[in-house]
Amino acid sequence: MRREKSSRAQILSSFPFTMSEENRSRVRIAPEVTGLLSSFRFLREVWRARKTAHVLLIEGVIPQMWVAWLQTYLPGCGLKVIVMECLWEREAASFRGSIKLGVMRQILKRVDRCILYARVDVKKFSDYYQVDPSKFVFVPFFNTLHPHRYSYRETPGTYIFSGGNSDRDYAPLIAAMQSLDAQCFIACGSAALKGLDLPTNVYRVEANPRQFRQLLKGAAIVVVAMKGGLLRSAGQQTFLNAMHLGKPVVVTDPDGAADYIRNGESGFTVPPGDTEALHGVLDMLLRDPVALSTIGANAQNASVDFRTENTHGTVCAIADELIATN
Repeated sequence: MRREKSSRAQILSSFPFTMSEENRSRVRIAPEVTGLLSSFRFLREVWRARKTAHVLLIEGVIPQMWVAWLQTYLPGCGLKVIVMECLWEREAASFRGSIKLGVMRQILKRVDRCILYARVDVKKFSDYYQVDPSKFVFVPFFNTLHPHRYSYRETPGTYIFSGGNSDRDYAPLIAAMQSLDAQCFIACGSAALKGLDLPTNVYRVEANPRQFRQLLKGAAIVVVAMKGGLLRSAGQQTFLNAMHLGKPVVVTDPDGAADYIRNGESGFTVPPGDTEALHGVLDMLLRDPVALSTIGANAQNASVDFRTENTHGTVCAIADELIATN
C-alpha cells in the first residue's frame, strides 16, 4: 500500500507541536524518544506510519536523528525529514570530535530540512557541515509565555535581569554594572560566573522556571549576554519572552537577534564582549524613563508576530512544499 498523494502533508512528529485548528488533524505526536530503547519504539512507530504519513518531524538529538537516518533505508518507508531544535555546537578539535562531525554530515545528507532560528545560521551551518544550504531554513522562534498557562505578580521594574547558563558570557555585563546605579540579578549556576568577582550591586540567584519568569516580569531591563563566535545563535526564548512582557532587551548577538529586534526601536543589540557599548545602552535606559517605556512598548508590540502557532504553521507549510516537489 502506497501513501496517498495530497497537497497537505501528513506529519508524524516527535516534537511537542502546538498546532492551530487547521493543522491539528494532520499532525500525530509520536511517543517521547529519550534513549536507545525508546529509539527502537520510535522506529516502529515510523514503520507503522509509513503508509499514511509523508513527513517525519524530529528534534535534533542523536536518538531521533539516528531513527530519521535509518528509516530512509527501510523498504517502503523513506519519509521526508524535518529537524527542529538544531542546537548543535562545533565539535572539539579531536579524533572523537572529527568522528562525530563526520557522522553528522552523513546523517544530514539524508535529512530534507533543518529549521534554524536566525538567518545568519544558514550559511554557518552549511559551511560547517559541508552540506547544501537548501537543507537549512530560517523560521522565527516564538515566545513561550502562553497566557492560559502562566500568570505573574505585578512588581515594579527596578532592576536589571539576566539569566541562563549555556553560551552565556557575563563578564562584560558585570564590568558594565560596576559604575551603574542599579541592581542586577543574574539567574544562573555558579559555573557560569566562575572566576568573576561580583560588585555589590550584582547578585547571582538560583531560579526555577516559575521564578525565572517572575524575575523577567519584575525587571526594568533584560540583558541576554551571549558569547561571540558560536556556531548557532541562541537566547531567543529569553529575549522574546522579555519582549512579550514589555521589557527593553539588550542582546549581545547583533547578527542573531537582528531577525527579531529593530536596534534602537524595539530593543538593543551590542557586539559580544563590548563592555563599553553595553554600559552605554544600560546607562541611557536607566537615565531616560521615557525611552525605557517607549522601547518596552515597542518590544511588546513586536513580539505579537512571534507566536508558537506561527512558527509551527510555517513548519507545516515547509512539509507541504517537500511533498509537492517529491
